[in-house]
Amino acid sequence: MTDVRSTEERASKARLALEPRDPELAFRLAVGCHGAGAIAAAGRWYGRTLAIEGAHLGAMINAASLLAAGHPRRALALFRRSVALAPDMIAGVANLGFHSTAVGRPLDVAAWLERAHALAPGDPFILGHLGGTLGDLGSLARGMRMARRALALDPAAAAALTGSAAIANKLDQIDRAIRFYRRSLAVAPGAAMPLINLRLALFECGDIDGAMAAADALVRSTRDPEHALMAAQLRVLDEHTDPEQLLAGLVAAQPPVAARDPQPRMSSGAGALPRIGILDDRFLSRTTHATTVLPLMEGLADRGLDLVFFTNLPPPEWDDVTQAYRRCGEIVWTGAMSDEDVCGAVRAAKVGILIDTASHLTGRRSGVIARRAAPVQIAYAAISSSGSAAMDYVIADEVLLPRGRPTHLSERVIRLPVGYRYRALPRPPLPATTVPPRASRGFPTFGSFNTLAKIGTGVWTCWAKLMRLVPEARLVVKASAFRDQAVRSRVAGRLRDLGVEPARLDLVPWTQDTAGHLSLIASVDVGLDSFPFNGVTTTFDALSMGVPVPVLAGRSFVGRFGECILSHVGVPELIAESPDELVAIAARLARDEDALRRYRTELPQRLADSPTARPDLMAAGLAGSLALAWQRWKNGEPPTDIDWPRSDG
Repeated sequence: MTDVRSTEERASKARLALEPRDPELAFRLAVGCHGAGAIAAAGRWYGRTLAIEGAHLGAMINAASLLAAGHPRRALALFRRSVALAPDMIAGVANLGFHSTAVGRPLDVAAWLERAHALAPGDPFILGHLGGTLGDLGSLARGMRMARRALALDPAAAAALTGSAAIANKLDQIDRAIRFYRRSLAVAPGAAMPLINLRLALFECGDIDGAMAAADALVRSTRDPEHALMAAQLRVLDEHTDPEQLLAGLVAAQPPVAARDPQPRMSSGAGALPRIGILDDRFLSRTTHATTVLPLMEGLADRGLDLVFFTNLPPPEWDDVTQAYRRCGEIVWTGAMSDEDVCGAVRAAKVGILIDTASHLTGRRSGVIARRAAPVQIAYAAISSSGSAAMDYVIADEVLLPRGRPTHLSERVIRLPVGYRYRALPRPPLPATTVPPRASRGFPTFGSFNTLAKIGTGVWTCWAKLMRLVPEARLVVKASAFRDQAVRSRVAGRLRDLGVEPARLDLVPWTQDTAGHLSLIASVDVGLDSFPFNGVTTTFDALSMGVPVPVLAGRSFVGRFGECILSHVGVPELIAESPDELVAIAARLARDEDALRRYRTELPQRLADSPTARPDLMAAGLAGSLALAWQRWKNGEPPTDIDWPRSDG
């Protein structure tokens, strides 16, 4: 078949040489290349077809489909042209609906899919997509009806199965959503969207092995570096992962790295510093991320640094925290941009130093870093190495990355006086609680407020041992997945198998109510931390409410988050060197009411007086370190570890 196609293509090219203005010959060549997987050649021939006949609908729609992944705006422009020329052509209308998602316009998606449905009311593919879109917009009942109609027409309609899963998730039926995703993958093995959503659902439920399997399948299916990086990053949650093996996996997952550019012309910035770019994914809003990132950005802005933020967060989701970031610097929305376009936007903004605050956590925008969008590139709020040769530095402190010990990173280290700057998000005033709950209840209460994904087999085993050691205690676990009764039952059964009766458990779903979240924290006597991936914001929140949180000092970067926080707050007695010691510290605390009363009173003030709460300390150290990193680049010197304050005075 390939030989026949090649012969036909050669014949078409020969005829086209004789008849260079024949659009159908050019189109046939484009389709042949497209079918053979020669995408670049197909794009050129579709372009040739449109140059000959600008209104050629087939070339217009096929060219737009090729552009959709990397250049969504250009693709949508072509789909709109096709609809303007042929308003009732289902291919143009439906594709305009399918691909409007990429530019963050869900209302446009719904409107175009409604129109496509009117043109083809019995098409299960369109019905399935429309059902999922309506669910995204909050029309859950109608969305589910559309998805069911699609499945009645075609039980194997993958779009309807995926849409049904998304709606089930919104209806707090996570287990049911997982079943729908698996059915969708049985119909279309390797389909990207069901795999992505399955990975996320399993992650939320704490099924890390399942989430890693879905992530690996996604990598095999798509060969996408972003998915490969995410799959590698998930290994930080595996208590058996060796740090060097983790680094090797991250390095192997990286896209090709561009060569360093010659010195481009930069904006002047503040003093010796150029303009500072902040590369975000979707975190510039009221998220836990903001408790540590926003205070640092405000500190840099207060020192006169010129900041510009690049975020995928859709403008309709911007909130009061987004506006706080906006007061620090310009915000550029990149949700509809390819990595190449974002790289161009960073360079157009004359950014000299790019600080990546999120994409190395999610895999998103790893291509921007690989393209060396800025001369100096730095990771902050990292959970491990980025693995990229294009990432020059990572921000930490002496506790997170001690001098003289292996870092298991591909980057050089900027060591600041403190690794985190914490400030709680704005919230209603809460009453002071100086009396531990056990004083009125007569029994101690342990509590965990980390995501289930951080709570692996070793953590559950450790907590079960603690509960057996303190048989009068109760355990509160808060997690988003507990909105589904099936997940609560499964976790309760797991703990029952470990010797903890369900009557001693309180499994609580997440809430967006900050005051309610903090009040729940205040209702426990002793906080429980996860390992090997420690909590950050949850630990800070607990300390702010006077709740002690014993932590396990780990060997990895994420395993030292708790040690870092408690060291700076001045409570090293809560840091354990082994799981057995962790259990012993928590059990001793639970039965020592005097110690609990003392922590209730002292911890909030210790946190407020600690280096993590000083607005000047981290920002001053980072600004000074950025100046040194920038000077090294200007001098043509490679990155090197930077310790601030400087040891050479």
